[in-house]
Amino acid sequence: MLSKQTIKRMLAAALVLAPPAALAALIFHYSTNVPLWDQWEPDITGMFEKYSAGHLTFADLLAQHNETRPFFPRLLFFVLGELTHWNVRYEMAATWIAACLVALMVWRLGAPTHQGRPIVRLAVLFLSSLLIFSPAYYEAWLRGDCLPDFIPLACITGGLLVARLQVSRATRLLACAALATVSTYSFANGVLAWIVLFPALLHWDGQEGLRRKGWVAGWWAAGFAVNEAVYFYGYHKPIQHHPMLELWLGCLEQPLRTVQFFLSFLGAPLAGGTGYPQTAATLIGLVLVALFFGACVLILRSRADRDLVGQTLPWLVIGGYTVLSAGLVTSTRPGQFGLAEAINPRYGMFAMPLAVSVIHLAPLLTLEWLGRNPASRPRQWLVRIGLGLPAAGLCVLHALAFPAGTWAMRSTWEYRVLGKSCLAFINVIPEQRNIAELLCPNYDTVKRTASSLRKLGLLIPPPFTEYPTNLFRDQLPPGDQLLGRLEFSRRIGDTDILLTGWAVSPSRKREADGVLLTWEKEGGEPRLFGLVGDRMQRGDLEILLGKEPYYYAGWVKMCSLTNLPKASLVLRAWGYDVERQKAFPLDGAETVDNK
Repeated sequence: MLSKQTIKRMLAAALVLAPPAALAALIFHYSTNVPLWDQWEPDITGMFEKYSAGHLTFADLLAQHNETRPFFPRLLFFVLGELTHWNVRYEMAATWIAACLVALMVWRLGAPTHQGRPIVRLAVLFLSSLLIFSPAYYEAWLRGDCLPDFIPLACITGGLLVARLQVSRATRLLACAALATVSTYSFANGVLAWIVLFPALLHWDGQEGLRRKGWVAGWWAAGFAVNEAVYFYGYHKPIQHHPMLELWLGCLEQPLRTVQFFLSFLGAPLAGGTGYPQTAATLIGLVLVALFFGACVLILRSRADRDLVGQTLPWLVIGGYTVLSAGLVTSTRPGQFGLAEAINPRYGMFAMPLAVSVIHLAPLLTLEWLGRNPASRPRQWLVRIGLGLPAAGLCVLHALAFPAGTWAMRSTWEYRVLGKSCLAFINVIPEQRNIAELLCPNYDTVKRTASSLRKLGLLIPPPFTEYPTNLFRDQLPPGDQLLGRLEFSRRIGDTDILLTGWAVSPSRKREADGVLLTWEKEGGEPRLFGLVGDRMQRGDLEILLGKEPYYYAGWVKMCSLTNLPKASLVLRAWGYDVERQKAFPLDGAETVDNK
């Protein structure tokens, strides 16, 4: 029989592990094996082409991508791509693993901070786990190329653990420099690792760190200089970016917008389910910044207490990294993309560490104050309530953000699958708008790259290279249940027609991956002429099907009749299963006189 202590430990572990387990299930269910946006660029896909031709070089891995040199992520992407036929779902799994490493290191960093306070330690671990594994950053979890976003934080937390190890000074210095280098060559803000790890390295080097061990600072500065020299050798401003001076002047000319962008960027991870994300993010960011800088002031006043400084230093470093990252983003993004860019769900994992930092600092400093200033029992309870209310508020905000993030993951998955369906026919029907909106704005790049990847066996399933003559002959059996319908059509002028309907998958567990449109003459075979690129919410299907509504089962398509035969035509709609590359007929048809 298990002891009470064992049961308590198991329950505590289950509480802390629930958020990563829930996120893993969501990623597994809603991830799609299709490259997106920057993954279609030549400096990513070109690795596979050059390797196949025997031309891949070190310079290709170190090449600039926008404002970054993602050498280490590229190396990982290349290895994963070769092992998995470039199944980008493995890259999403790698992002989740990186988040687990960060959570593990946060746990290790917090061990001495809250030693002897098991309830406090469990609370901060649980709240940190909620933040690290929040689905509010759904865009980052469902894109394989977002793995680099997490690497700098992993390197910094790893560097903090290394800096306090009881090993030789040279070992700590080399290990921290190696982690800072990995951070630098993973993402643009990775260079901050050199700045924020340096104070920790000196503090845990002993009291003589600044007086007698100046060579640590010298070697650290040399490593930083070498990294930056290599990084900026041959560097050029990304073509799509505005001049830096123009962006900085824009920040100074509109200070209120700049401040709001900075604050809402930091508060965005907790604002997703509030209904007013921009305003809520600004207020939450203001609270977090005030708490963090308030903690900095208190620690500065107690800087003579080396034990207190040592316990708080990891969280000051993590919070400082986040604030500096927000400053870098604020200096460039508002002028190019506007205020709404601050709450972009991809950037949530950059802002999340500030909240994690505050979660650890608040109870540590409060309980430290109580230890030094004995208070009456009622006053102690007031202090504990003062700690508990913000923690409860954070849980409430997360409870709002979780369903909103989950719904956004579902919606994102629907459109990614739809984009993958359009990609299958990129050599058959030039649906440029669908590809540009769902996968990558540069249609010509996608078409060229898709052809190269297909030859290398790196797109599964591969796009059709020519018209699939057997697609509508060798169709999936429709079964006895209705899977969809072409419901409505309306002529728009002499050359266009609007078609609407709905479609679910043969399993009837979700919406159809895609919808194909065909024309046929009387007694003839169906000929493909269109792909649906727009979904509609159809909550009314709950009444029709007797199950939960298939929110995105609806579809709409404006079709041109210009390129169709001048005759009486029958238009039909077909559902499409993108993985099996099979079509299945939907109910209904429309006869069009195209003479």
